Amino acid sequence: MPRGKWYCSNCHSKQPKKRNSSRRSHTKGGGTVKDSESSDHPPASPTPSTASNTNVEDAKEEAPTSAASSPRKETGNNRHLTKKQQRELAPCKILLEQLEQQDEAWPFLLPVNTKQFPTYKKIIKTPMDLSTIKKKLQDSNYKSRDEFCADVRQMFTNCEVFNEDDSPVGKAGHGMRTFFESRWMEITGTPPPAPVASSQTHS
Repeated sequence: MPRGKWYCSNCHSKQPKKRNSSRRSHTKGGGTVKDSESSDHPPASPTPSTASNTNVEDAKEEAPTSAASSPRKETGNNRHLTKKQQRELAPCKILLEQLEQQDEAWPFLLPVNTKQFPTYKKIIKTPMDLSTIKKKLQDSNYKSRDEFCADVRQMFTNCEVFNEDDSPVGKAGHGMRTFFESRWMEITGTPPPAPVASSQTHS
């Protein structure tokens, strides 16, 4: 007779079956985990914080690649000018900065306040000031020195038309014009373009 317990086929069918208890299987780390078949609940999915952190890390890794691969946009206000025009207008930027630094520049730094001087618009048809000239220079609106020089002279002409020669503003205008004409010659090595006759007159 073979060793161990044994039953006949009829007795074995009557033997009570063991409950399918949760079986455990060993993992490589030495711990144990329940078999998914014996658990009433499916394995828990990664927590939202873990998933979000993973997405953040992936985004961080991809960001440098996308930034490096994207073409660099053209910047600067000189994109509308040729290199020859940029060289030609370079002295204009220098001279404009020097005009702004003069002690007599105070009447010309900003546009004339037409609320304070309501008749100004009736007399002066082409207002001009250093801030407007600077903005046009930065926006590459000037294509030549002549255009820049014409606006500077227009500013001084407006001053002469609207103000008396012996007034503080009138004196400042004459001093600034003299500085501009002489400094232009020193910086560019050529005399400034001939001034264009103005149609503005005293009212």
